Amino acid sequence: MLPGGGPAIAAWLTSRLAGKRQGPLTSLRDSLRWRAAGKWYLFAILGPAVLLLATHELSRALWPSLRPESPRMSLAGIAVLAAISLLANPWEEVGWRGFALDRLQVQCHPIVAALVVGIFWGLWHIPLLFLTGSGMTSFPFWPWFAGLIGRSYLVAWLYNRSCRSLPVAIAFHLASNIFGGFLGVDSFGALAAVTVAAVAAVIAASGGRLGKQIESAALSTDMHHTP
Repeated sequence: MLPGGGPAIAAWLTSRLAGKRQGPLTSLRDSLRWRAAGKWYLFAILGPAVLLLATHELSRALWPSLRPESPRMSLAGIAVLAAISLLANPWEEVGWRGFALDRLQVQCHPIVAALVVGIFWGLWHIPLLFLTGSGMTSFPFWPWFAGLIGRSYLVAWLYNRSCRSLPVAIAFHLASNIFGGFLGVDSFGALAAVTVAAVAAVIAASGGRLGKQIESAALSTDMHHTP
């Protein structure tokens, strides 16, 4: 849990260094909107599975004899992964979406904000690529990194469209990890391609705003009234 809490701790420190009393726990309280429309929870939970199944089909069509780059995990492994994710992912989202994305979207275009968060989200996980026993040591860096940045756009879209509901973002993060262990990943390159296609569809459907216009006025008011 401690490494996963890093983004939330960084958000708290940033708030204090900036002289603001509103920290990530206040942001967490304000964004714990459980009553988001059910369809957004459905997208958040089933979306990662759809991406992985589409990746599976694309990989098998292009490379029939390809050996999975991230094999399916055992039930015991999935249970451990789920437990770790439940402890770590919510705190990650406090920092990534509840703090960083919220503030970046006030200052710049949501597409740029999602890109910046995605880059730092990926960089934060780099130590796991070298940590023996992490399960990520075999991941090809650039395809994995591109796919993670793509998922940053999808989480941003879900977060904005659900009226900044952090539980929806957390659900997507958890589902991505758990389905990733359950289904495996045949090719991270194929997963990146499928994710980018989904991002393009979301950007087109949202008019390039990733759903930000729904909460833009209220969010600007919140930021200006931060003590």
